[in-house]
Amino acid sequence: MKAYMYDNLPGDQRLPHDSGRQVTAEDLAGLGVLYHRFPETSDVDALAAERGYRNRDEIVVSPEKMGDVYEDKVKMFFNEHLHEDEEIRYIRGGQGYFDVRNKGDEWVRIQLEKDDLIILPAGIFHRFTTDESNTRSESSEGPPRPRLHLPASCDPPAPNGPTKQLVWIIFGGTGHMGRSLVKSALSHGDLVASVGRVFETPLEDMQGIHDNCLGLLCDVRSRDSVARVFQQAMDRFGRVDVVANCSGYGVIGACEDQDEHDVRNQFETNFMGTLHIIHATLPYFRRQQAGRYLIFSSTSGALGVPGLGPYCASKYAVEGLIEALLYETDAFHVKATLIEPGLVRRDEPDLDTNPLPTWGHFFIKPPSEHYSTATSPALHAKRMVQWLGDRQPTSAVKCAELVWQLGHCSYPPLRLLLGSYAIESIRDRMRSVTEELEDWKHLNFASVPDSDQGNDEMEVTADAAAV
Repeated sequence: MKAYMYDNLPGDQRLPHDSGRQVTAEDLAGLGVLYHRFPETSDVDALAAERGYRNRDEIVVSPEKMGDVYEDKVKMFFNEHLHEDEEIRYIRGGQGYFDVRNKGDEWVRIQLEKDDLIILPAGIFHRFTTDESNTRSESSEGPPRPRLHLPASCDPPAPNGPTKQLVWIIFGGTGHMGRSLVKSALSHGDLVASVGRVFETPLEDMQGIHDNCLGLLCDVRSRDSVARVFQQAMDRFGRVDVVANCSGYGVIGACEDQDEHDVRNQFETNFMGTLHIIHATLPYFRRQQAGRYLIFSSTSGALGVPGLGPYCASKYAVEGLIEALLYETDAFHVKATLIEPGLVRRDEPDLDTNPLPTWGHFFIKPPSEHYSTATSPALHAKRMVQWLGDRQPTSAVKCAELVWQLGHCSYPPLRLLLGSYAIESIRDRMRSVTEELEDWKHLNFASVPDSDQGNDEMEVTADAAAV
């Protein structure tokens, strides 16, 4: 059994939602909630007889048993309610969460597994939910879909198993992916410094996010600004284990239409921002002989997209930088992964108060006359934005869960592609490069031999032709 204060962050009810404020069994007893662990049902029978219980119900909460009504039932169980009589809750298999309201009207989450038993007093508001290991696929047909997990070759954290508490700095913590990654790390009990943009987010909006979260502001284009953020995180948490850079900026428009300010701003944010983050943190990682970089690139860092030329160029530069860095820092046990998401939708697309535009930190520049026709290739990116709207196929929440696993795995890959669009588009790009290599490999331009050997070769060729 583990009990803690519920963090009240948005997200699936089946996530841990651990605020980091622990609650003891004695604290639960003060609310009238009593905990026991009974490996044998005979012990439960004895307790029931002792407390005068006459009725007993056994419910199996699983997609296999409940079928199509499973999701509706789980949502129903999570509606808070109370009972007029004292009740026992005994877990015979699996695991889940019971939430109870304390006297301060806050939710206390109690994580229970097989053989755990709690006694709920009469008149206490409570609710129940399964955890992530007991979910149904998004489709109502077929078997339940397993939780997304990195392959075993990465040695990722075990599902529902204990993990070491890590300290994260997440640059771009107010953006599409950054927001979801901050929530994911906090829900798993990690410590997070969430870094917003100085010219976009008021400092007061970064305060009070979570007990385990330090809200900061930064302009990644400034080396000093990045260094201050790192020092503030060190002052608060005493160490840093993972640095994630989700910050980014792009201009949608033809290469010719983008002026020097547009191009420099994209490179200063995407490339120089990444370099500033590395320069501020790598000496510390090198000294402690451990550290991890999770750098958000893009599918545009692997292929050229019409209408995103300078943005692609800045992401290509990031890819080359991180790939070289990985070789240089491997001896110091510093790991780096390039994360290449494709067409990721917002974590809360239907929330009226969501301050982010549908396509995040992209500016759509009006086209000049030469690139303004409806079928102009330069308008490809703009057409894609208008066509997709808020229907991007890849979930930011699911991506964030995989990136969190990436921070905790033992053998991270150099690249992690997220979403079917990223997989298919980069696979097509690689196939095109391979075909070009095959088409032109005959132009190998071998080194010129010595003059005497060259004459001998010519003579042999001539004789062969004469025959």
